[in-house]
Amino acid sequence: SECPFEEPGTRKLLRGGRELGSDNPKYSIANTVLELQDRPGVQCNDASIQPCHRIVMKLELFLKGVEYVSTLMNMVYDVGLKRPVVVTLGVGAPYTVIDFVAINSGTRPPAATLAPTTSEEFLPLVYDPPTPQDCESIAIGLNLEGQDEMVVEFLDVEVDVTLDSDTLDIVSLLPSLEGVMKERLVPALSHCPFQEEGNRRRRLESENPKYVVANTFLRLEDRPGVSCSARSPQPCHRIVMKLQLFLKGHEYVSTLMNLVYDLRKDRPVVETLGLGSPYTAIDFVAINSGTPPSIPNTIAPTTIDSGIETTTKDEQTFLEDGV
Repeated sequence: SECPFEEPGTRKLLRGGRELGSDNPKYSIANTVLELQDRPGVQCNDASIQPCHRIVMKLELFLKGVEYVSTLMNMVYDVGLKRPVVVTLGVGAPYTVIDFVAINSGTRPPAATLAPTTSEEFLPLVYDPPTPQDCESIAIGLNLEGQDEMVVEFLDVEVDVTLDSDTLDIVSLLPSLEGVMKERLVPALSHCPFQEEGNRRRRLESENPKYVVANTFLRLEDRPGVSCSARSPQPCHRIVMKLQLFLKGHEYVSTLMNLVYDLRKDRPVVETLGLGSPYTAIDFVAINSGTPPSIPNTIAPTTIDSGIETTTKDEQTFLEDGV
C-alpha cells in the first residue's frame, strides 16, 4: 500500500519507518490480507541455496480500482528489488535467504478466509524439448505439426526503443526490427538456438525450462502518444511486441511473462538482437495479457486499455507468490 513500516531501532512508525516505494507508485492497493502455507513435495529452484524449503505467500489485494495483474506482480517483486527480502524483514538466524521465485494469479476463496490449496494443484508440467526439425521450422516461420489444435495465449509486451538520433522515424524501422526479433526471440521462447554473428548459435535458457511454448507469432506496432518509462534513455519511442504463443498445454500467464523477461536477463536486449546504430537500447518495460485476433494466425491491433481485467471497485485481486 506504499505505507512506511517499522524497522528495528525505530520507535515511530511514520517518521522512523522505511517505505518500499516503486519507481512510479500508483497507490492502487488499499489493503492486503496475507497468509503463508507450506508446499510439501515442491522443490526449490536449482539456483536457491540449500537447505531450502518452498512455501507460498497468498495475497488477497483490495484495490482502489482496476489494475493490470502484471503491475501488481511487479509491485510484489519491488519488495525484494533494492535489498534482500531477509534484510527487509529484519530476520536473522535461522533464516539465511528468502526469495520470491514466481508469482501466479490466485483463485478466489469460497469464504472470507483464504482456502488451503493442495500441492498437486501447483505441480509443474514439463514437456519434451523441441526437436532439431522443430527448431528449423520455427526459425523460418513455419507452423508445427498440430499447431492449430494447441492452447493459445496472447501477450502484449511494452517495449522502449532508444535511438541515437531524435530525427529518425520509428515506424519506418519497425519492419526490419520485427524481422530480427522473429529470427532470434521467437526461437528463444521455444528454447531453440538462434544464429549469431560468426556462425555462432546461442540458446537462451530459463533456470527451469518447461518447454511449454511450441511456437510464437510475433508482430510489432507503434504506440503513438504513449511515453516511455522515466528510466529509459532519450530519445525514446514506445512500441508494443504482440505475441501469439502456441502452447503444448495450459500454463500460468505469469510463467509465460517470466519467459519473456528471461530474454533480457543475461545481457541487454539490443545485444541479444545483434543491433548497432541507430539502436542504443531496447528494453521490455511491461507485459500484459493480450486479446485474441479477429483473423486466424494474425495478431490484431489492440487499444491501450487491452489486458485490463474488468472488475468493479469492490472486487479483490488474488496473487500467489512462490517463496
